[in-house]
Amino acid sequence: MKRKREDEDRELRRVFSELRMLKAPNRAVHALLSHLDVERDEARPRPFSAAPLRRIRREILIAVFATLIVAVPLTFWVTKRYAVEKPLRRTYVVRFIYEDEDAKSVSLIGDFNNWRKNEIVLERAGESRLWTTELLLDEGFYKYGFLVNETNIVSDPLSRYKVKDSFGHESSLMVLADGNEYGGSS
Repeated sequence: MKRKREDEDRELRRVFSELRMLKAPNRAVHALLSHLDVERDEARPRPFSAAPLRRIRREILIAVFATLIVAVPLTFWVTKRYAVEKPLRRTYVVRFIYEDEDAKSVSLIGDFNNWRKNEIVLERAGESRLWTTELLLDEGFYKYGFLVNETNIVSDPLSRYKVKDSFGHESSLMVLADGNEYGGSS
């Protein structure tokens, strides 16, 4: 039960963080600023009395507590009643192709396998110089490269997007989203 509530809270935080900020009309902004200027002028301590300042502080505290009393239960009621469902994550079949006639072995390394070598081995296509493999990947961003002859890390020559990692190696970047694939071998 506690884990379910934590998952719901995490999902609620994610949904609220994705909400976009609305821009207020200029007329409303000017009215609010002029109202705040009037309150600031009224709140200035006067040598003869501090009563208006105490009254404003008391009104602000009452407004804050009233807002909390109404807003917190209302937020939970709205989110429970109108639960936001997670969009389905798409899965893609991605074919990786590497061309090298002198290579003895080629492995695929990247974010999707924690950069472990020899876990995803590419197969040579007959007697040609092409090496290939296919993977099922969820949508997202992936950095990857080819490990040639178990020593050389090479970025994908067919990829348009390259990034440097913290070790100075150039990796290829692939983006799988919106039913499209950007930056991969195929």
